[in-house]
Amino acid sequence: MNILTPFEYFRPETLDEALELLATKENAKVLAGGTDLVVQLKEKMIHPANVIDITRIPELNEFKVEDGKGAVIGACQLTLSANSLLN
Repeated sequence: MNILTPFEYFRPETLDEALELLATKENAKVLAGGTDLVVQLKEKMIHPANVIDITRIPELNEFKVEDGKGAVIGACQLTLSANSLLN
């Protein structure tokens, strides 16, 4: 049986909250998609005291095209498609 090392879990709702947690919580890891982090946790390769889930932060999930800047793709954007580029 593979039991994870205990950690405290946080799910901030804003980018400012996430940055505050990263600044104040020791030995923290960021959960964005989970693939690498979850594997490392299960294999006991890492032992974070805190996990900060950033997947619900609106700014990190957006995709938009801004005049003069081009495409802005958030760090947690998962639904980018060719149709998004055409709209």
